[in-house]
Amino acid sequence: MKKAYLIVFLSFIIFPISKLLACTNVFIYGNGNTAVARTTDYSVSTSMNDGLGVGLVGESNTADVNSYLPDKSKIPVQWVNKYGYIGYPWKGSPSLVDGINGVGVYAGLLYLGVCTKYPTYNAEDPRPCLGVLNVINYILATSCSVEDALQNLNKIQFVQNVVPAITSKESEGLYFLMPLHVVIRDKTGDSAVIEWLDGKTVIYRDPGRVLTNEPPLDWQQRNAEQYDKVDMRLLPPDWSPVSRFVRAYQIVSHLPVPESENDALRTAMSALQSVQAPPGVNEDPTLWESLSDLKNSIYYFLPLYKFNGAKISGFNPVTSWRTFVLNDILSKRVIPEGFVSAAIKPIAASNIKNVIILTDRSSID
Repeated sequence: MKKAYLIVFLSFIIFPISKLLACTNVFIYGNGNTAVARTTDYSVSTSMNDGLGVGLVGESNTADVNSYLPDKSKIPVQWVNKYGYIGYPWKGSPSLVDGINGVGVYAGLLYLGVCTKYPTYNAEDPRPCLGVLNVINYILATSCSVEDALQNLNKIQFVQNVVPAITSKESEGLYFLMPLHVVIRDKTGDSAVIEWLDGKTVIYRDPGRVLTNEPPLDWQQRNAEQYDKVDMRLLPPDWSPVSRFVRAYQIVSHLPVPESENDALRTAMSALQSVQAPPGVNEDPTLWESLSDLKNSIYYFLPLYKFNGAKISGFNPVTSWRTFVLNDILSKRVIPEGFVSAAIKPIAASNIKNVIILTDRSSID
């Protein structure tokens, strides 16, 4: 037990902990039942999106990379949606940070702090370019499984790109470059995680069922395994990425195999609630959660808190759940009222006045 706590303590020295965008992702599967649950903890005063993003089958997309490539003649990835999808978009952008498609694939972006170093653009690479922040849309639009997604991603060259800062008149022209990693899950129970470390794309083909933030996944897993014989009552109680990973990892490891889809959804939420960060006692409160039924392509969204200026207020805990049966939405073949289009288009270079690289909270305070 002493060894386990020593490892966690040292992590705060070796890896600076992000105070910007903390997330936890858990995956429950068994007996043909699959569920993904995710928190998003955010420390910047912002409003919630007005609507979720929807990508329709047959929509055309062009990766948003033209403004950031040294070779302006380099062709970005262009794709037509093979599958429809739904998810939560970054405010002011069609780029999703979390979502599912109609054939049981989930994909999400989570913050990876100072660990991330994206690949340098390679002019000799003949593959078209895809901005990292467009990757969730691309996966969901083109892929019917985790393996299919990895094969499709192998056809492109990743480059860094940006998203609008929190939208207001004061922030017009301000964009964020965020260090991130990607998790992909599917209804068969398959998973993969992609990280960009030391300028290389690292793919974890057997990534386990939990993902948080920094340090990188392989370190997190080795550390969490140190608690296998520790009393569950002595798991670290705080909301740092390391402690959230340990807590969710150990809880998921002890959950029963789901006998139904409802079992999978309920246990996924139970694990997630163990890492939910309340406001007041934690400076990065959990603002929203998602729950994905991959078996039936149903996306549940739960807003918890929103900012009104510097003041945080809560949504009704009973009535705020929102349920989206994706294939019912897609059958209408139009973007429903109250939703936004998730079709990716390039941002004009003239719109980008300033780019802030978000490696920790001090970048934007």
